[in-house]
Amino acid sequence: MTGGFRFDRFKTASEPTTNFAIDPRLTTQQIEQLGLTGLAEGLAITNSAYTGDIGAVFTLTQNVNLSARIGRSFRTPNISERFFTDAGSAEGFLVGNPSLVPETGINFDASAKFHTSRFTGSVTYFNNYFKNFLATQFTGIRIPQGPGRFLDVYQTRNVRTARIQGFEADIEAPFKISLGYLTPYGNFSYLRGDDVDFAQPLDFISPFRTNVGFRWQNFGKSYYFDYNARIVGKQNRLSVGYLIPVNDGPEPGYVTHSVSGGYYFRKEHFNFSINAGVSNLFNRFYSEQFTYAPARGRSFTIGTTWEIK
Repeated sequence: MTGGFRFDRFKTASEPTTNFAIDPRLTTQQIEQLGLTGLAEGLAITNSAYTGDIGAVFTLTQNVNLSARIGRSFRTPNISERFFTDAGSAEGFLVGNPSLVPETGINFDASAKFHTSRFTGSVTYFNNYFKNFLATQFTGIRIPQGPGRFLDVYQTRNVRTARIQGFEADIEAPFKISLGYLTPYGNFSYLRGDDVDFAQPLDFISPFRTNVGFRWQNFGKSYYFDYNARIVGKQNRLSVGYLIPVNDGPEPGYVTHSVSGGYYFRKEHFNFSINAGVSNLFNRFYSEQFTYAPARGRSFTIGTTWEIK
């Protein structure tokens, strides 16, 4: 049995800043609708919370462990969610929300982990139930940008009651062949989010994600090679009237490929390793779901590690 207890106290304050002004393109009515009327005068907000959890791990057999945990969570709105009011880094216009209240939740998860001489793996289910859930939402306000062009306004808001639950499974199975080990591996996860009060899907939840690949390592563990494919499923489950300005519809899925490798030098007084990799191997143009900026293209990385004995 394991357990924990925690107390948090957050104090957030802002002071009037010279030349600060709400964007003049927002009308007085829109400023009132967004709750920004007192933002320029400064705020002082304090939040406190008691949280904790309790869990258990049970050895069912020599090869199978079962575990479960339940706890209470707390998240206070951060500085950006309360105060940041300006154009986003990629697209859209973000406004702060001084009236946000902390998010609280009851979180449960249960898992089974197993291992044999041939493979290891685990399965996990979790269910998180939140009150005053903090989520970025389209406000329904659009700032004119010119003839036929508009800038959508987004704001973090408390989404009443929300539930996020999901399932995750992973497995890997090493095989001894030739000069080393070949280890196929995979991970699959499914997420579902719901706005409980309105019986609507909770946006910004990507449902299906899969990672599969294999790793090669020689018996002496002096070098390795790794290949990985990341698969994100199309997101059709969106709330009624949800607007995605860039995609104008369901969030498309995508597949990316990555390769990496490295070599380890082991000496009497030090260890040295060099690693290199290529992500988005085929230079695919795509965007992470619910992110307007496209992901970077093909990327090369190289790194070294030194260990002095």
